Order: sequence, then C-alpha cells, then structure tokens
Amino acid sequence: MRYLLMCLLAFSSLSASSQISFKDSSWTWNTMLAEAKKNDQLIFVDAYAVWCGPCKWMTKNVFGVKEVGNLYNRNFVNAYIDMEKGEGITLRKTYDVRAYPTYLFINGDGEVVHRVVGSTDTVKFIQHGLDALSPARNLQYLQRNYAANQKDYDYVLTYLKALSAAYETKEAGNIALAYLNAQEPAAWIEKNNWAVLKDFTTDASSAPFLYMVDHAADFSKRYDAKEVEGKIYQTFLSWPQQYISYPDKGKAVLDEKGYRDFLQKVKATKYPVKEEVLAKSDLTIYFATKEWSKYAKTVNHMLTAKLIPMNIQGGDWLYSYANNVNRFVEDDKKVVAEATAWAKLISSEIPDLKPHQKVLYLDLYATLLEKKGDKDLAASVRKDLDKEKVEAAKRSQPFQTMKLISK
Repeated sequence: MRYLLMCLLAFSSLSASSQISFKDSSWTWNTMLAEAKKNDQLIFVDAYAVWCGPCKWMTKNVFGVKEVGNLYNRNFVNAYIDMEKGEGITLRKTYDVRAYPTYLFINGDGEVVHRVVGSTDTVKFIQHGLDALSPARNLQYLQRNYAANQKDYDYVLTYLKALSAAYETKEAGNIALAYLNAQEPAAWIEKNNWAVLKDFTTDASSAPFLYMVDHAADFSKRYDAKEVEGKIYQTFLSWPQQYISYPDKGKAVLDEKGYRDFLQKVKATKYPVKEEVLAKSDLTIYFATKEWSKYAKTVNHMLTAKLIPMNIQGGDWLYSYANNVNRFVEDDKKVVAEATAWAKLISSEIPDLKPHQKVLYLDLYATLLEKKGDKDLAASVRKDLDKEKVEAAKRSQPFQTMKLISK
C-alpha cells in the first residue's frame, strides 16, 4: 500500500492535470450516474456548503495539488455539489450527509462504495481515493464481508478505521465491542485490544471500558499513562449524550433508566475522579433538557465540593458554565444571579490569568450583570474594557475544524 502511494506521487508528472476537474452545472446527477456506469467508474462527490470553512480550505489547499488531480481525474467522475441548493438538497437526504465536508464515492447504480468525512491533508486524501478504488478496502466491501471476518484482527481494524473516517463512530463502537466481548476479559489489556479500546471504544458503560477503568494502573504500566487517563476521562464525559434523543418537535428526551444505570456503574468503579465525572455528566443532561435550576445547583455543588480547581483550567470550566446560562437563559433571574457569581469569581480569584482570559471573563461578568439588572455595576466593570481587545479575545477561542449539521 505504501509503495503504491509512493509510486503514484513519483510518477504523477506523467499527467498534465493540475487540479481536480469537476463537472459543471450542466451535468445532472442522472447524467453523472450514466457516465459512471458507462465507464465503470465511481462518482467522487464533494458534498459541501458555501459557508463551510473546512470545505473552502480543501478546495484551496488539496484539490489543486497536481498529484490529487492526477488520481481523481483518471479514476472518477468528479462532482462538486452544494448540499443546500438544487439537486444537492435531495442528495443530502438520500446519502445521509450529516457533516461538512463529506466525500462520497458512488457507483453507477447509485450505491455508496466509500465515504469519508472531514478535511485532511494531501497524502491522506490521495489514500482515501485509493481505498475507494480498492476492491478489498472500500467501506462497502468491508461492511459486506464483516460477518465472515469478525474475528480477524487486521480485518476488523481496517473496518474500524474506515468507519471512523466516515464519521460512523457509533457503528465503529459497536464493532469494537463485539470484537472485544468475543474474548476473555484478561485479554483486553493485550496490545491489539488496547488499540481497539483506545481508538474506537466509545461506550463508557461497557464491560471492556469499565475493566480498563478498574485496571488503569496496569494499563498505564504497559502503555502511555497520559493516554490511558485521557481515554478514560474523555469517554466518560462524552457518553452521557447517548441517553438524550432529540425529536423533530418538542424538548430533548432523556432515557432515565439508561442514564441511572450508567451513573450506578460509574459509582461502582475505582476511578479517583468519579465525583467530577458524575457532576459533569449531570451538567450534560441538564444542558440538553434545559433544566437550568438543576444545572446551576450542580455547578454550585462542584464549587462547594472543590471539584472545580481555582486555576486556569477551572476558570475555563466556570466560564463555559456561566456563558451557557448567558446564552440560553432569559427568564430565570435566580439562575442568572448564580452565573453572575461564577463570572465574578473567575474574574477575581483565578491567579495567573492570561490577558485575553481576563478580558473574556470580565466581559461575561458585565454582560450577566446587565442581564441581572445591575446596570451601574456592569457599566463600572466595562469602563476599563477595551472593545477591540474583547473582540480579539473572542476570536482567539478555539473552533471546530469540521462543521456538523442536523439531518
């Protein structure tokens, strides 16, 4: 595989192509399907939206690279389709495009042979094209032949990577658990299984994951301790979202029994920061269900129990909690008052704040004071705030590299 990729890059100068050549707007979807079927090719679809930053980055930095043009122009019918206009609206629903950018590789019968989600570099993007062309590595092949190869580590790992690249994290998690649960628990610490646990296991209530939690010291002796700890912590914090569903209309719905069972499993572990995990899990639920009184009560419990450190990290947590109230709570003065107190606390009690953090915290404090009705104190806080510095501080906040959309 690596040799094939190196050869492709080395001999790319044989082609005159300098960038991906996309079909123009005169080509309908049916015309492209017919073209792909006639030439026994796949359609490569760049499913994009005009406002998507990562989509623009790919167009500017990857699609124009000669080696990319060589591969894609020789082997695919290339389609550049806005998913929010014309035929793109129907195609988005047909092919379940849930994030931008999404790259689809579709045969002449309209079947998705391979799927990749998210921006990437040139070498990986070329590899995605090669995987789509491979009769033994594309996602369609891996799905169809999984049952016969579900105990083959190399096959399962290849399938898991393909699912992950397609942003099918839930299915990847299910496949990972099926592979692990077919083995004895004592084997879960072995090298191959650690790779499956670390990179693809997302279910924080599952037996393999909880085994890792209770044997974290043993895992840390064999593997990178920070990596083990990071995996446990982030999986615990991400998992509560699975108990929330969002109907087309109305409020989010909580699977109360499932969530209670999860909390009991966390409580039963030996995890040293499980109280923090339990509190943050509740915050995730209360945020989704818009139970703001319970949200504020949980944050105050975390402060009282010293689950939020009075340092830069803890300041970031409290800023996030207070800002959630600022953004989403309008008519609960008590909750707004609680958030105002959090913003005041981080503005005055966190040592060694960086200048942009201080500006952000004070700006939020003033905003919450205004919402609370304390206009004079808000004006006093704002007096020394430079508007340009506030805007610069807001722009410095990290942002997602991939834009997610709803179905």
